[in-house]
Amino acid sequence: MTTAHATTHLRRRLATVGVCLAIASISARSAASARGSGATAIAEDPKRAIAEYMAGCEALGWSGVVLVRHQGKVLYHEAHGLADRETGRALEKDTRFEIASLTKPLTATAIMGLVDEGKVDLDASIADYLPGVPDHAKAITVSHLLSHESGMPRSAGGGRGDDLAIAVADYLREPPVHAPGTREDYWNGGYALLAGIVETVDGNSFEESVRKRVFRPAKMKSSGFIGEDVPEKEVARGYEAGKESRLATEPPYGGTGWHYRGMGGIVTHAEDLLRFVDAFDSGRIVKQGTAKLMQTRASANHGLGWGIAYSMETGLRRVHGGDVRGFHVYLTSLVDKKVDVIVLSNFGPTETYKVTWNLEALALGQELPHAAPPERAVWKAKDLEALRGTWTSAQGSVLEVEPGSAGLLVTRTEEGGLDADPHVARMKEFISFLQAGNLEGVRSSVTTEWPDWPERLIKTVWPAHVAKHGELLEFLPFAVHEQDNGFVSVRFELKHATGSLFGYSTLKEGRVAMLVLDQAEYVTATSKGYTSEGPVRSPPTWWMPVSDTELVSYDWRKGQEAARMRLDDRPRKATTISLEEETFERARAEK
Repeated sequence: MTTAHATTHLRRRLATVGVCLAIASISARSAASARGSGATAIAEDPKRAIAEYMAGCEALGWSGVVLVRHQGKVLYHEAHGLADRETGRALEKDTRFEIASLTKPLTATAIMGLVDEGKVDLDASIADYLPGVPDHAKAITVSHLLSHESGMPRSAGGGRGDDLAIAVADYLREPPVHAPGTREDYWNGGYALLAGIVETVDGNSFEESVRKRVFRPAKMKSSGFIGEDVPEKEVARGYEAGKESRLATEPPYGGTGWHYRGMGGIVTHAEDLLRFVDAFDSGRIVKQGTAKLMQTRASANHGLGWGIAYSMETGLRRVHGGDVRGFHVYLTSLVDKKVDVIVLSNFGPTETYKVTWNLEALALGQELPHAAPPERAVWKAKDLEALRGTWTSAQGSVLEVEPGSAGLLVTRTEEGGLDADPHVARMKEFISFLQAGNLEGVRSSVTTEWPDWPERLIKTVWPAHVAKHGELLEFLPFAVHEQDNGFVSVRFELKHATGSLFGYSTLKEGRVAMLVLDQAEYVTATSKGYTSEGPVRSPPTWWMPVSDTELVSYDWRKGQEAARMRLDDRPRKATTISLEEETFERARAEK
């Protein structure tokens, strides 16, 4: 792309900014909503307010690393909680995390470096740079991929393995559902294709090109990729309720191929990410005019590689987050206010952007846009330790209690099985329809969002599955998880003639919305304590003291108390725990 072409492209993008400034940003709406519902008061000492806010988060089980900078000065850079719960290893400020989709701005930066050199034209078809692009996708440009305006649906996945031509054909096997450039639809696959463009144009592997074009000029000496050999003591282990934990360097989806390349997979720490921000803003990795183009709104919510929002209160907000099993991260820069916040967490579930935006507000001495954790009561370590052990109820439920740094980690096991659960019953029926080739039965069992899905399941997906693994002998559910968004996940084992596989489905209003038939990575963690006949074991939950005799658990997505636990006396004298109409006493062996 010539300098003249780049200037023309920038002018077209900047022409939209005046209109965009008049549109209320997501952050402004959120802040106004929170203030209207009684947000936390403005703090006079930002540094102390941040420390107190993060102490409350840690007491509720949150773990991670936070870095907050204002006007070029680091206000706060601390680690909270454990890097590895099994070994008790604490997080350090330089512990590395997998940053999932926060990889995308770095992928975009590598592409834009090639634009600066005239090797890539933003307005050129991706067919100019990628092998085997089908005719129905040739209208997609490089810019469309960067701004999520390719017209491809978010569900268009694929790309396993290291053969780029196969990955391109897989991602683009179906035509766009919207004309490219007419509508934003966040598509991970577009960034895998951008990584492919980096490889074909630069002549190196994507990983080496990012090292050359981003890591080295930004002096990100501790940054790398999943699948690389890094001492375990330097990386965090990520935790997600109901799923197997994983080290930051372990591929989350099996392998390091095109199914994740470019869209995720960078492993780094907070200070290196701050170095990236500085190098980006100073013109060391792309020209400053190019950086300005990248943070100019190109679609509804995105520039080229960044999420973009504007408000009268904060000016330009440049953001990107990332969520993958065990890791939830967020980077935001209030460019006009000179505030940078980096939040890296190995605790799930949590909506990291809420923590990030609260930290922004505290740095600026403003009201919190999102609810803060409840006011905590500080218990001594001996008080927490006094409750360690096994507690049982007359109904047969069991609490396993472990002390943490500021609260309790509690695992609850309840009597009863999953056979009577209506979602399990629906899945058993659905699988029987697949086995019988009953198209109408499948059609009546799934959501109506993808009209051709039932036919593909019957004619293609299930036959291919059986051809590969043999006849299905038994369907064994082992976990049901109700999500806050109304969806319900059912995890199961499929016993085939050739052996067992593990999978999961997501149901919406009793209908199947997603089906994955081979997810062996979930076996170890989710199968413990879950059987169709035996007890149901809930994922471990953190509880924070709020008085001498009460603790609360917290719903991070809703930003509110989830449940309350009461002791009959102070911790060291307590003989019973009351929780949801059940009373628990010490197991006899421990009395």
